[in-house]
Amino acid sequence: MERGAQVSVEALAAEAGFAALPRETGIVVQNADGEIIAASPVAQEILGLSSDQMLGRTSQDPRWAAVDEGGRFLEGA
Repeated sequence: MERGAQVSVEALAAEAGFAALPRETGIVVQNADGEIIAASPVAQEILGLSSDQMLGRTSQDPRWAAVDEGGRFLEGA
C-alpha cells in the first residue's frame, strides 16, 4: 500500500468527502491507477473478501466477475 498500512479507511473516506456516509456503508478506496488501497469492514463483508485479498487489485481484475442478484454473470462488467 503506497500510503502506508497505518492509514485508516475512515481517514481516506473523510479525505474523499465520504465522512457523512453511515458507518454501515461499504467503502472501497482506489488510487489514481485504480488499485484498491483500502476497504471498510462492511465492504469486505459485502464482497466476501478480506482487505489483504483486495489490496492492489483493480475493479477490472479478471479474478472478479460481476453477477446479478440471480448469480448470472454480467457481460462486459
